[in-house]
Amino acid sequence: MGGLSDAIASSARSVGVEIRTDCNVNHIDIRNSKVEGIVLDNGEEIKGKLVASNATAYVTFKNLILNDIIKTNKDLDELKKHILQMDYTSGTTKINLALSGLP
Repeated sequence: MGGLSDAIASSARSVGVEIRTDCNVNHIDIRNSKVEGIVLDNGEEIKGKLVASNATAYVTFKNLILNDIIKTNKDLDELKKHILQMDYTSGTTKINLALSGLP
């Protein structure tokens, strides 16, 4: 990791966040329209009240949110249709951070 990534990771760990790398997420666990956590490819379930995907919206909706979940929610179904129609041939990412002090 770079310096900024290390500082963010250190800050997160200081408040109890567990950071895992080199483990593939099979899908986001959604039950009764509520995020419950994630399920890894090895079947391990990790519970959480919030899931933040660092994948594109396309990958998140196409691969990480199960179709049966999307089909039961009209708004998600409509959103997925729009996301899958987006042109991703030239992708860029911009992140703006506001810090109260040096990490």
